[in-house]
Amino acid sequence: LYGIVLWLVITKFVSASMAGMLWPNLPCAVAVAGLLIGIAATGTSKLLEMDITGSAKVVLFSCVIPQTLSAMYWMLDLPKDPDRAVLVCNVFLGVWAMIPLVAATFGQDLGWRFTSWTLLGSGFCISGVAVRLFVVPGRWGSEELVSWTLNVGVLSVFVGTSNILMDQLLNDNLVDKEGRGGSAKTGEWEAWLLFVLAIATIGIVGRALNRTAPVLLSMIGMTMIALRISFAASSATGNVLAFFLVSGVLGFAIILFAHRCCQHSSSRSQPAWSQLFDEGVVPTAATAAAAEKLNPDGVTRGRGVARAVP
Repeated sequence: LYGIVLWLVITKFVSASMAGMLWPNLPCAVAVAGLLIGIAATGTSKLLEMDITGSAKVVLFSCVIPQTLSAMYWMLDLPKDPDRAVLVCNVFLGVWAMIPLVAATFGQDLGWRFTSWTLLGSGFCISGVAVRLFVVPGRWGSEELVSWTLNVGVLSVFVGTSNILMDQLLNDNLVDKEGRGGSAKTGEWEAWLLFVLAIATIGIVGRALNRTAPVLLSMIGMTMIALRISFAASSATGNVLAFFLVSGVLGFAIILFAHRCCQHSSSRSQPAWSQLFDEGVVPTAATAAAAEKLNPDGVTRGRGVARAVP
């Protein structure tokens, strides 16, 4: 009932901008309704007695798959309604959740680390989709979809690498307490190297596409890296003043970098490869309008026009 009322409100009674904030709730309502139906069909007592394989099947087929398919269906009108781009969050979370659930249906408990790696890989994939949509928009490449897709992707990369790093640090502490050898520190520095590479990639992509959220996440990651370097300097010198000195220098450098990025964003009205618009490789509103006048059927043709005019 809640989902039906919400659908009526979104499609009939509110503006497009307001509907954009409400669209993610609709697939979530589908997920909750499906899960309640699955529990009712299975039986609460029987569900509690199930092993991980049975419960994963119930969640997968009654909750995750209906939620993902419904979000994909409502995204079909995205070229006409760019505010539906927020539904990419529902699609991404649904697809990512399917991976461990499908593995669990076959009796495989892959654990926290595998889930973190799949989150990292999925984040890189969807970030690549965002870059592709930015360079070659087509009929789907709206500004809203590019922003939402990129933000979801870089956030997934950040959370995935953070989880991998945290898992490695927790394992290192366990090894130190149990006194089981000295390969732990090597694994820690490998995890930190992965984190540094991910943070650098997020910052570069965000700055190239002139998006704020990836740059902000990059700043947070750089702060974490600066704190780790400061702790290492303090441990190496045996002096706590080294921590404050190194953290102060690195913090000042991060602030300067953030200020430079803000200047970069404010001084440029278009992202890094804006010359593609100027050269006609990617259509602007002006070129699309001109093409529409020359081409009444609504399909643009000729050099540099990459998508149909709505």
